[in-house]
Amino acid sequence: MSMLVFIFNILLLSFLVAMFINRYKFVYRKLDALRRMNIIQLKNSASYSPLYSSVTITFFPISIVLLPFIPAVIAFKSERLNDFILKVQYTILMLMYSFLACILVAPLVPLLYFKSVSNSIYIAFNNKREAYKGQNIVKLVVTILINPFLVIVSYLVDFISLPNLLLKDDRGFEYKYLKSLEILNDT
Repeated sequence: MSMLVFIFNILLLSFLVAMFINRYKFVYRKLDALRRMNIIQLKNSASYSPLYSSVTITFFPISIVLLPFIPAVIAFKSERLNDFILKVQYTILMLMYSFLACILVAPLVPLLYFKSVSNSIYIAFNNKREAYKGQNIVKLVVTILINPFLVIVSYLVDFISLPNLLLKDDRGFEYKYLKSLEILNDT
C-alpha cells in the first residue's frame, strides 16, 4: 500500500511539473506576441498627431492622390479635417487591396470549378456505396450544373468580407502574431 502511495506521489508530482511547464510555455508565447503588439502601438502612437497625422502617416501610393490636401491640413490645423483625410486614405487603401485581391483570385475561379468537377468524377467512379442506383451520376451532374454558381457566390462572399478583414480591430493582433509565431516554430 505504501508503494502505491509513493508511486502515486511521484506521478502526481510529475503531472504538476508538466502543468507548470506547459503554462510557462503558453505565457512565454503570449509575452512575445504582446511585445510585438506593443512595438506596433509605439510606432503608431509616435507618428500619430491629432492635427498632422494625415500628413505623417500617408501611405506611398495614396500620398500622390492626397498631395493637394496636405497644405490645407497644415494651414487649418483641424482635427476633423485630419480625421477625414485619414479616413479617405484608409478607404483608398482598402479599395486598392480589394481590387488587388480580385485580380489575384480571378484566375483561380476556373481552377476551383475544375477541381470540384474532377473530385466529383473520381467519386462517381470509385464510390461503391450508393444510397440508390445512379446516385453517383446524379451527384456528378448536380456538381457540373450547380458548382459554377457556388464558386462565384463564394468568390463574392470573400470579396464582400475582405473590407471587414482589412479594418479588423486591434484586439485581434495578439492572436494574429501568436498564430504567426506558431507557424514559424512549426517549420
